[in-house]
This record gives sequence, C-alpha cells and structure tokens, in this order.
Amino acid sequence: MTLPSMPFRLSFLAMSSVIFLGIMMWALEPDKALIWVLAIGTMPLMWLFIEFRMRARPGHPGNHEKRDQIRYSVLGGSLLIGLPLAFQYADASGLLTGSNTLDERAFGIVMGLILVAFGNVIPKKLPELGDGTAQIQARKQARLRFAGWVFVLAGLGHSLIWLILPLEWANTAAMIDVGAGLLIIAVASLITSRKR
Repeated sequence: MTLPSMPFRLSFLAMSSVIFLGIMMWALEPDKALIWVLAIGTMPLMWLFIEFRMRARPGHPGNHEKRDQIRYSVLGGSLLIGLPLAFQYADASGLLTGSNTLDERAFGIVMGLILVAFGNVIPKKLPELGDGTAQIQARKQARLRFAGWVFVLAGLGHSLIWLILPLEWANTAAMIDVGAGLLIIAVASLITSRKR
C-alpha cells in the first residue's frame, strides 16, 4: 500500500512556516543566531537538494513514491521543528503568560502522535518481506501488525501521559511507556522466532 500523493505546495508551506518562525525568533533573540540559522536552513536545503535531484531523473523507477515519502518527511520534520519554535516564539514575545510548560507538553504529545503514525505505517509500508512460503509471509506480517499495534498503543500512552500527568513525572513515565513497548516487541519477537 502506497501513501497518497503529497502536493509540493503543502510541504513547501510547512517548511516556509518553520523558516518564518526561525526568522521571527532570530529577531527576538539575536544572541542565539546559530540556533535559528540551523532551524531555518538545515531541512530546507536537504529537501530542495533531494527534490531537484529526483526531478533530474524523472524516469527512474519508484521516483514518485520516494518523492511522496520525502514530502511526508518534510511535513513531519516541519511539525517537529515548527511546534517548539512556535511555542518558543509565543513565550519569548509574551503571548504565553504564566507557565512555560505548555511547549514541553505539546512536544511530548506530538512525539506520541508520531509514534502512533509510525505504528500505523509499520505493517503497511514494508513492501518486501523477503522470500518464503505463504506461511512464513503470514507470520512476518503478523509480527509487523503486532509491532504496529504496540507502537500505536505506546504512542497513545505517551501522548496521554504528557497531557495528564504532572510535568515532573511525565518525562519518566513517557520513557517507561515507550521502553515497555519496545521490550514487549523484543520479547514477542524472540518468542515467535523460537517457535519456528
């Protein structure tokens, strides 16, 4: 199953918002110029390099799917960089009054949602499961589905932890949640590989 096509304009808009927020932060806090330059320039330069390189080879097999994957990555990366930048800007400009924990909570919630998205893609996105009989393929797909569900549940737990728990407990609880999910996947993989 392939991802639906992501328009160039949407990825460009997401990346442009990161650039805009980086410039705004640079204007508010010029003493941290290197941080803002890195936020402004790193991802756009990489994305544009890959985008134009792929356009130079239009007939290459799988180019459209790879381009869509890159555009999804740009959108996700823009969220990961843009959300903390937006909260940093709101805090530095005085739009957020009182607690500055909102940006930490929002980042934790977004990280959990990224785990949910990753868990949803695991069983669908890995196209080549290797050679083997239908029974082996079915077992591999079952493992991928299990791992996907564990990632989805761990991501939902991660987001809920950052939404509900007090901040001093949230980071530790979220790490335990994700670590437990990874441990469950590892143990299940060991158990199913020994049953062969």
